[in-house]
Formats: sequence, structure tokens, C-alpha cells
Amino acid sequence: MPRDDPPIATPPAAVPDQNKPLRSRHEAFCQHFVLLGNAADAASKAGYAYEWARNQGYRLMRQPRIQARVAEIRSGLASAYCLDAGVLLGKLEAVYQRAVCEHNFHAAARCVEIQARIAGHTPTQGGHDTSVTTNDDISAANSVINRPKSKA
Repeated sequence: MPRDDPPIATPPAAVPDQNKPLRSRHEAFCQHFVLLGNAADAASKAGYAYEWARNQGYRLMRQPRIQARVAEIRSGLASAYCLDAGVLLGKLEAVYQRAVCEHNFHAAARCVEIQARIAGHTPTQGGHDTSVTTNDDISAANSVINRPKSKA
């Protein structure tokens, strides 16, 4: 005969208090993550040991409260600092400078292209500007110049 055991009561899942402020190091991590875009660098800047910064950054970015705070900071920055073209151009200049320092010339070129578009120097309708020189144009020109002369 089957027994009718009462169901075992399970404790409610612990829900973190969303209204409770983050620890100071967690807040610093969120602020640095928004600025740097790299969890390991942000953890290191927030005061975590360099040897463990990568693990700490990964662990922190998996926490819902940290993710929510990062989204909140990004939202605040977007509404406060993306109001005019001058601010956007300034941000792109910072990205351009970092890209050049890191020898990431493709990213630097993209920054220049976007800056020109925001400033109104290139058309945005219809795709590409026909006056832009591409690597394909340069390769084609070099193949014509370096072509061996045929014997006639």
C-alpha cells in the first residue's frame, strides 16, 4: 500500500534585495566596466588582485545585480551625453586615439568614417561614397602599374 508522505517543504529561494546598495568595490567594478568594457580590467581597477581579476570579473558579470547596475549606468550615460553631435564626435575621437595607440588601424579608420558622417562630410544615403579609395582600388592600380610589358 503506497504511503502518502507529506511534501517536503523547501525554503524559498533567496532573492537578493535589489534596493540594497552594492558594496563599494562592486560599484567601482560597475563604473570601471562601463568605461573599459573589459571585466578583468575593471576588476583590477576596482581593487581586486591582479592574479584573480579575470575570475572575479567573470564572476561579477554573472550576478544579476551587477548586470542591472551596469545597464543603469550605461542608460544614464546615454541619456546624459549623447544629446548632440559634438559629444558624439568627442567620444569617437577618444576611441580613435586609443585605436591608433594600439595599432588597430581598421578601428581608427572606422572612427574617422563615422566622424565624417556625423559632421556631414560624407553622404549617408545610398550606401558608399564613390570617392572613397579602398584596398581593392589600390590593388587594382598596382597590378596595372606592375604588369610586365608584353613583347610585340
